[in-house]
Amino acid sequence: MTSQQIAEWFANDWLLVIENDQDSWNQLTDTVKELDYDVLRISQALRGEWDELVSQMSELVEDKISDVASLLLRQMLYTGDYPFEVIARHVVERVKEVVSV
Repeated sequence: MTSQQIAEWFANDWLLVIENDQDSWNQLTDTVKELDYDVLRISQALRGEWDELVSQMSELVEDKISDVASLLLRQMLYTGDYPFEVIARHVVERVKEVVSV
């Protein structure tokens, strides 16, 4: 599997969860509108939220389990920017479709 395929897999899984939770979807579409459908800014915002979540989980694992487990978690959940670009493009397209209907 290539890194692009892995990133797209992550994006698809992330979207599967968010699109099936009404509150999360509403929050995401609000973010898209607030950031004027700017894919780069949306991608950066989503990446920042993800990095914060990973950091919080890692700190909890470090406190409850071990430093090594925390490092493994961080390494496994590191995604880079590309998945969030995929997500941002997808969500912008979906929101624009709804707005134009």
